[in-house]
Amino acid sequence: MNDHLSDSQLLLYQARALPSAAMMTALEHLSQCLPCRQRHHAQVQVSHANQASTITLSPAWQWQHEHLDVEQVQAWVSKSLDQEDEEIAQAHLQTCQRCRAEVQDWLAFQRELHTELRTRYGPQPTTKAAWQGRWRSWEWKPMVATLLGTACLLLTIGAILSQIRRSAQPPLATTIPAPTATVLAPSPMASPATPLPPEKSEETIIASLHDGVGIIAMTKEGNIAGLPKVTDELRGDIVAALRTGKLNPPELLQDLASEVGTVRGKTTGQAAAPVLTPAGITVLDTRPRLQWQPVENAVGYEIEIADGRGNEVARSAQLAETTHHWQPPQALPRGVMYTWTVHAIYAEPVAAATLPTGRFKVLGASETRELTHLQAQTNSHLVRGLFYARAGMLPEARRELKLLVKQNPDEPLARQLLRTVQAWR
Repeated sequence: MNDHLSDSQLLLYQARALPSAAMMTALEHLSQCLPCRQRHHAQVQVSHANQASTITLSPAWQWQHEHLDVEQVQAWVSKSLDQEDEEIAQAHLQTCQRCRAEVQDWLAFQRELHTELRTRYGPQPTTKAAWQGRWRSWEWKPMVATLLGTACLLLTIGAILSQIRRSAQPPLATTIPAPTATVLAPSPMASPATPLPPEKSEETIIASLHDGVGIIAMTKEGNIAGLPKVTDELRGDIVAALRTGKLNPPELLQDLASEVGTVRGKTTGQAAAPVLTPAGITVLDTRPRLQWQPVENAVGYEIEIADGRGNEVARSAQLAETTHHWQPPQALPRGVMYTWTVHAIYAEPVAAATLPTGRFKVLGASETRELTHLQAQTNSHLVRGLFYARAGMLPEARRELKLLVKQNPDEPLARQLLRTVQAWR
């Protein structure tokens, strides 16, 4: 991995939500890249409220929470894991006593099973020599042999006589009752039969969408099938969207609406430049990529970022006229709304000019954890799209809802949700 890890990749790495190969690649990159390790440490400090923490990049520490399931334990014992999974399992077993105990239990079970399979059960076969030995042991006891022979003879005679007596008795007559029909007349005092309660009717489905690899459906009673575990707020948005096909824009978008102000006292040869993105939205990265349109006759640009109180938090050096994007060098704190401006610099001074400003918010820490959970647990375009919409992440919300429409080309509900979010500004 030659490029630096993005903030979103670092967040997914910290949440163990990347695929195994990507996790190994990210770990290798962090072990070699000091700037990414510093950003990783800064994110961990923010998520732990700036408490003192120690981070190690050893494989044993990185994979300490990747517990082995039953199939992985069996594959580890039988040495059938592929090389990558075997390295991860080896690193995890160095620190996890529970998984090591499971491996030892499985090894003990295999040993018992092999012992069991080698053991034969059932009567031992009797050989001719064994019978001959038993007979010889009786040869010196003629009296006992005579008594046994007499007893066998008497038993045989008794059995023959009993059989003769049974055959001499006439057979018993067997009476077969004639079939009769029984008619039960209703009693005049009997109460009328109580009717059975009607069976419960099936719930009526009022909305259903193909979503990811499954189907999300809602009944008239408000029950939803196929919905993964989400927060109560997000579930309320999903129920309203499926029932009405409408979404209310979050109040956050009103606060993020760009304003146009007047900058006075500009004597350094600066004029206004139009802002492109991000503006009026929430972003995930703490170092967002700021982009703007080129301005005619400009010889350079200067970018300024301020927090909600107007305090400057970042400022660029003078950028070349061919540069139309910039990232702040340090991570911006999460959950804060920022205002940013682009100053176009001209060769000659200009008068005071109206300067458009763009506003954006960096997604808060709790919402980031919720998003990481959703990305790891579900591939539902509806769930992700409505989360992005509620958080003000409009480009991401439109992307997910477009995928939902692609899966449901003949479903008006999906198109209506997409048009609603596209109309938000």
